[in-house]
Amino acid sequence: MARQRFTFPSFQRLACWLFALSSASLFLQAQEAEPPVWHSRYQPAVDAANAEGKSIMVVFTGSEWIDICKKFEADILSQKVFTDAVRKKYVLLKLEYPEDNRLSAELAKEYQLLKDAYRVRGFPTVLVTDQKGLPFGMNGYQPIPAERYAQVMLALHKGREIRDAAMSKAANQTGVDRAKTLVDAIPDLPGTLSARYYRKVIEEVIALDPEDETGYQKAFQRQLADVDYSSLMQRLGADVQYAAMLDATDKYIQEQDLKGELLQKALLNKLGVQQKQRDIKAMIETLLSIVQVDSKSHFGQSAQKMLNNLRAKKIQDSLAK
Repeated sequence: MARQRFTFPSFQRLACWLFALSSASLFLQAQEAEPPVWHSRYQPAVDAANAEGKSIMVVFTGSEWIDICKKFEADILSQKVFTDAVRKKYVLLKLEYPEDNRLSAELAKEYQLLKDAYRVRGFPTVLVTDQKGLPFGMNGYQPIPAERYAQVMLALHKGREIRDAAMSKAANQTGVDRAKTLVDAIPDLPGTLSARYYRKVIEEVIALDPEDETGYQKAFQRQLADVDYSSLMQRLGADVQYAAMLDATDKYIQEQDLKGELLQKALLNKLGVQQKQRDIKAMIETLLSIVQVDSKSHFGQSAQKMLNNLRAKKIQDSLAK
């Protein structure tokens, strides 16, 4: 049987192999060095934003179980035309909240803290912040092409540019002139976010403008009162001080002279406390008050529906006896 011959590769072939291996290694290293399109943890996203001098786009979503989040992911967030455009200004952070909350304890805590910190009430929510976590814009899903949605998000970034320019200009001003410039440095954010994250700026505007030349005194004072009331209710609720929560709500309604839907929303807070107390009589009185304010509003219609359900239950209980 003839022995099998083994021939060593020629120098040229060996050189080609080594070059190919070296090139592949460099390619893999480059791939490893390439930053991820979407971060999933907050601190790495912040580190990247600081390193690259960019803002942060945070997407709160549940694309595994919420239809609109699935559509948002498929039609916009996963599209290269979108990510390539917005990465010019933003580091991208996507927070996925699974339906059954199957996250590690550490990740679940982090995601809940972020959700609470920015008062996120539904998915999907898109928040844009600077590297320090100060928000300057918020958005949600829009049924538009990915390229157009990228333009919307880049337009939101101008809010930061306006904010930063106003803060820079105000540094050389005093008195009412400074107050007027600082107004431009406060982003128009939903709910109480502006007052929560720009409280010092708002308080300075109020102090510098006692004659309300800016025209924002009342609105800013209301925002601060809303934040204080919300924080108080949260503390009292954690301590299960239901009576104090009811008193705080009554005081808030009176001091702020609430009307319309603002009054209805505050009364709904009362209703929530009364539900925990299982005080049916008080609940009925509060529901009637909500309907009386405006029976045609969303809150008024919801209150009327609850009243109808309570009446139906009372009839059923009477028939069962």
